[in-house]
Amino acid sequence: MLQTVKFSLEAAPERGRAPVPLSFWPTQNDRRAYRFLISVFSGNAEIDYGAAENIHVIFEKPDGMLVRGRARAQEGAIVYDLGTTELQAVGRVEGAVQFCTPGASRLTTQRFVFYVLGDPLSAEAIESTSALPRI
Repeated sequence: MLQTVKFSLEAAPERGRAPVPLSFWPTQNDRRAYRFLISVFSGNAEIDYGAAENIHVIFEKPDGMLVRGRARAQEGAIVYDLGTTELQAVGRVEGAVQFCTPGASRLTTQRFVFYVLGDPLSAEAIESTSALPRI
């Protein structure tokens, strides 16, 4: 089951503008469960995604690693299917969208942020049992 997360970003954010907080709390190691539908605005107008040659979503994970994934323009939005790599580390994940045009220009949007919760079935989890030996 794919959960859709919709949000909007500014194409050219003001310096020092805070990231957009998402009310989205995925769990570490979730797979093929989340799709971002991102709208990008310049002022009050949505930008034209058709001019972009490449669209990427870049994530900075809590472990300091960067992940760059290819997104696509579809149905009047930027569509990005979240993979497992983005959800490997527990904690704060910060991201942004980058557009590259054939003329070699690049635009990076306002940032967004969400938090990854720990996997309850991590390697440290132990199997529970209701069977007990007789005393």
